[in-house]
Amino acid sequence: MAEDHELVKIDSTGVQREFIASQLDDFLLEGMHVEDLFTTAEKQTLIRQELENLRALSDDKCIHGYITMTLYEGKSIMQTMVDYGLISDIYSLHDKEVLKKLSQEWCMSFTDQPIDDIKLYFGESVALYFKFIGFYTTALLIPSILGSIQIFLTTDTLPYYCVMNFLWVIIFLEMWKRKSNELAFKWGTIGMTSLDEPQPNYRGKLGIDPISGKLQPQYPRWKTNMKMLTWQEKKNAKDTSSSNLLDDTTHIPLASRIPCLSSDDPRIEQANRECTLDEYLGTYDDYLELYIQFGYVILFSSVYPLAALFAVLNNVLEIRADAFKLCKTCKRPPACKVKNIGAWQRAFEIIGAMSIMTNCGLLWLSPKLRDYGKTMGFSELEYTFAFVVLEHCLLGIRYVLHQAIPEKPEWVRIALAKKNYIAKEALKKETVWCRIKTKEILQNILYEKIHIHDNYPGDRLNGIEVDMLQSHLVGVEIK
Repeated sequence: MAEDHELVKIDSTGVQREFIASQLDDFLLEGMHVEDLFTTAEKQTLIRQELENLRALSDDKCIHGYITMTLYEGKSIMQTMVDYGLISDIYSLHDKEVLKKLSQEWCMSFTDQPIDDIKLYFGESVALYFKFIGFYTTALLIPSILGSIQIFLTTDTLPYYCVMNFLWVIIFLEMWKRKSNELAFKWGTIGMTSLDEPQPNYRGKLGIDPISGKLQPQYPRWKTNMKMLTWQEKKNAKDTSSSNLLDDTTHIPLASRIPCLSSDDPRIEQANRECTLDEYLGTYDDYLELYIQFGYVILFSSVYPLAALFAVLNNVLEIRADAFKLCKTCKRPPACKVKNIGAWQRAFEIIGAMSIMTNCGLLWLSPKLRDYGKTMGFSELEYTFAFVVLEHCLLGIRYVLHQAIPEKPEWVRIALAKKNYIAKEALKKETVWCRIKTKEILQNILYEKIHIHDNYPGDRLNGIEVDMLQSHLVGVEIK
């Protein structure tokens, strides 16, 4: 199952590569047992994908035993059963022991968050959100300290404070980009592409995907474009983070509906208890809150320098509140692999650029700065031109820093190059091996035909056939 879904794991040499069942021993690290090879989040993802990939074939017209529950080729069977109410709910059960240990280290502590443990239990999407809010809160300490100092200073130093804020925004976003790439490499998601499994409610007839060669539901592009005029078609799970329609999908049915479990099985009681918990709708709303807060902090920093300080205090409590929500009041969300924060990165960068213009405009409107400009002998035109020049200089600095700071740390670039080199060498060895095997097969065929000719003189070997085989042998000769 893990091999079919191209799960990336770290082998005994420290290299990340796709898991291969026949090479199981290569992925067992020192002291690791087979049952510990996959994390709970990985097991959850694999099972969910297997259930979601149960799709109707061309001769499946309805759910077996339910004539009214119609199917079409490629339709998700599990999603159909949910839509018709045959399955009341689908969700994963919490692991009590693991969750208890995680909540103690996470909810009750004000030290560094256990990001690796969060990733192992909740998956990469949730872990990356909490890493982002922690990174953002730590970075906010700089403008919060500067803002606290600015409160006690005169307006003469306000432009310098704003310039420092602009530089902070640029460096913060670039450093986060480096950090997210570092985490993506560490978690094995940096090479993620758009070839993810379709969501269960994605409609289309089954067909061979031209890129992956797998059997997947296909939908004509022109029909998709027509429907996108009114609503967004969501095919991949990570696409839903760009939409307000957040359909949370999980994979373990209600235990009370599983006939193979006895009525006194503790999992039934746990399932009945957890079915009353709230459903976690993903990280969209959490990122949106941070985005709005980020806007207030940097767009109007020249008006209220203490905004960053209150943002820090809010985020410290927000981290613990969100952690408590996930551990105590919500069902276990499905693990979702991501390599970055997606469209939010661009959104934060856009609002960072806008902050340069808004703060320059607010400074230009400041009566005290206007009076200061008059005392310096600036006319109205010269005063305005000075702020226009300042704005363009800051935008230029933003562009230079964006180009100067690499998106990936040096060690990540080296590791990726090493990974590509190993893959290239493995492909070469595979090609050489195929050539050798082809040569052996052709030699055997030639030997058998000549042997038959020697033992059965009446069965003449065609001379053209011999020439053809010999030419093939020359073609596969190892240089």
